[in-house]
Amino acid sequence: MTALMYGNIPVPYSAAWTAEDGFFIAPCPYANGLNALHQKSSPAQGRPTFAKPHMNRQRESLFKGLCDICACQMRNRTKVSMSEERWTDVLGVKMPLVVEPLCCRSCARIALAQCPHLQRQIKSGQIVVRQVYKYDVVCSQLTGDATMEFAGIYAPGTIGHLKMRLRKSAIRSLDWIMEEA
Repeated sequence: MTALMYGNIPVPYSAAWTAEDGFFIAPCPYANGLNALHQKSSPAQGRPTFAKPHMNRQRESLFKGLCDICACQMRNRTKVSMSEERWTDVLGVKMPLVVEPLCCRSCARIALAQCPHLQRQIKSGQIVVRQVYKYDVVCSQLTGDATMEFAGIYAPGTIGHLKMRLRKSAIRSLDWIMEEA
């Protein structure tokens, strides 16, 4: 699969589009069949909203191990994370998690060249590039206020985005990304 484009800019598979407003709660196959916040699906309709991952495609990407940019299976590919780890409470346990799906090394190059957020992190020296060897996927639950805001239903415990706990990874340089694999 190739990345969706907006003009000449590649759009991550998990990015939401402006025509995808509209949320509802239903069981999700990518969240162990639990009730999850779902989003209307109309990829490539309207404008991409890069900072807002689409609920369903984000969960699908993490569950199936798809590259965030090209949506290809990453089973035998080099996996890269450029996401900030955030300490999150999961069932009473604080752990560092990332929400953005991994990307393959060649798509990581594209993201670094095109993404204004990553370019700002590079400029400020805040970017952390990780080669990921092992990770777990964790279901995160929304508050009732969050489900009310999105879907108009008070349903605490509904699954939102999946999160990833990086179990084994190595910090790499920007030069490493640019090297041919």
